[in-house]
Amino acid sequence: MTVTNVFPQIPDDDNQTRSLPFTERRFGEVAAADMRALCAALELPDACHRTVDELVAALFGPWGGRPFGLTPPTRTDITDDGSPFEYSVVVGTDRPQVRLLLEPQSPTQPTTPASNWGAGWATLRSLRQRGLVDLSAAEAVGDLFEPLSGHAGFGLWLGAVIRPGTRPLIKAYFDPGAAGADNSRALVAEAMKRLGYTSGWAWLRRHALDRPDTPIPFISLDLTAADVSRVKVYTPAVVDDAASLEALLAPLPGYTPGTARRFCDDLLGPQTVFDRRRPLVCWEMTARLRAHPTQATLHLPVRCYTDHDQSVLRRVRRTFPACDAVALERAVRAIARRPLTTGSGLIAWVSRKLTAGPPQLTAYLSVEGYRHTRAESAEA
Repeated sequence: MTVTNVFPQIPDDDNQTRSLPFTERRFGEVAAADMRALCAALELPDACHRTVDELVAALFGPWGGRPFGLTPPTRTDITDDGSPFEYSVVVGTDRPQVRLLLEPQSPTQPTTPASNWGAGWATLRSLRQRGLVDLSAAEAVGDLFEPLSGHAGFGLWLGAVIRPGTRPLIKAYFDPGAAGADNSRALVAEAMKRLGYTSGWAWLRRHALDRPDTPIPFISLDLTAADVSRVKVYTPAVVDDAASLEALLAPLPGYTPGTARRFCDDLLGPQTVFDRRRPLVCWEMTARLRAHPTQATLHLPVRCYTDHDQSVLRRVRRTFPACDAVALERAVRAIARRPLTTGSGLIAWVSRKLTAGPPQLTAYLSVEGYRHTRAESAEA
């Protein structure tokens, strides 16, 4: 399938970009260069490399030309160090993927949830003009999540999936805490009702949100035609250890008991206690089956429970098919700006889908723009 170019081109010189001090490198140039490197590491077709440049230009817009500078433009939950975007790579499938998650920035400092909201919607409208997104679902619930109260952690995040042979999949992420934590469940309930997932919401309340202290940090929508779109609701696993995850996940249709525990033991080590950052569960529902999740993905915050990034790769190598482990290591090394044994955080999260099928693995990779900058400054 031939993909038509529908984005403006972004000029870039990888060698010139990488030779600059990191503080002088521009957001869009770094994102494009890193994502091209990830595509090459996963041996994706050349068309994907071109799509990366076009996609970055469209998603970043005018703020993509802003240099990193010494300090991040705002605090963001996308990354630990304040970089306003992260990457992820998917292995364990016939068609590996490269993904991008970003928090659109205000053209001027500072970025706030309100300005992020405005910048995000401006980007989405631009993408719609190019025929790349269907905003019907997002517009149906947008008024619920607009950050008007001062409680919101962010306004609007955007995600993009580079898929060989077809156009990128664009996703929108909303903050259920936009009107305060006490109102988050009511917002999500109303959003699910408007989208036609009332029965699915009832399932989540009964099985995933039965504890009153379980928050909902964000939800996401596929910005595609309604009949093939997905709604994802993210919840932290309010449990102490891997064994306790089993009770949380047991009601999921198609779940094989023990899958989550083995994944935790493999990646974090047996008897790991979640006394730092908690795992995250993504409950996925589809327009074709709205009564309950058809899939769940378990996200492990590996940077909190491993000594360094090389240790994560070593554990993946021991427990997953060799071809997948090798592909993941190539991808990580393609964007690393430091030795992997010098710390943790380049690989921030690792996730896997939990229902039947091959163990599809996703690694979430940090830019480390400001951590890298601080290291350079300290050496100077």
